Amino acid sequence: RAPYDGVIANRYVSDGMLVSPSVPIMRLVERDALEVWVGMPADSIDELPVGNTNTIFIGDRGFDATVSAKFPELDQTARTQTVVFSLSESASAEVMPGEIARLELSRQVDEPGFWLPITSLTREARGLWSVYELVWNEDGDQIVSRRYVEVIHVQGEQARVRGTLDDGALIIAEGTHRVVPGQKVTAVRTAQNLVTETGGTTGQEMGFSDLDRAP
Repeated sequence: RAPYDGVIANRYVSDGMLVSPSVPIMRLVERDALEVWVGMPADSIDELPVGNTNTIFIGDRGFDATVSAKFPELDQTARTQTVVFSLSESASAEVMPGEIARLELSRQVDEPGFWLPITSLTREARGLWSVYELVWNEDGDQIVSRRYVEVIHVQGEQARVRGTLDDGALIIAEGTHRVVPGQKVTAVRTAQNLVTETGGTTGQEMGFSDLDRAP
């Protein structure tokens, strides 16, 4: 006797075969009320109380889903806590069991840092990152200086970093492979971009970014 209405997705035995107790003979998929299981970081679980309604994205479609349960332990492989969302009957009719679902949550993090273009980052040894800042030396020349940073978040073409940077620092945003630390440069601000004069040769175009501390 089927415990609920559904569709037989797979049959493991055929007519006439001998089976033992507790051996699965078929897999039944419920179609009327589908669930979405999402692994969440343990420190985010309080943002999803039972009964709360969130938007679940399946493919390019968004569906309202209700938090129906939360597992009381962490997944030992992913180290996440599973949250169970219940889809409405109308939403269940539009999706296929086994599809990948995505949950998007917004969180405000009060932490000092800077937003930089990804092209300004240079990979260093042991997982470190650095950027090139334009500074003035004792002789009054503008030179390239390396600053080590930690990448704490990536969003699109921007990266949020923290490190030994000050408000208003002038950072090379692209073309970092064309300069080295200690090299003399001159940043000339124009309407289109910033152009540097490097090594006595003028006209080399480089991208720079003025930094402001993000909230």
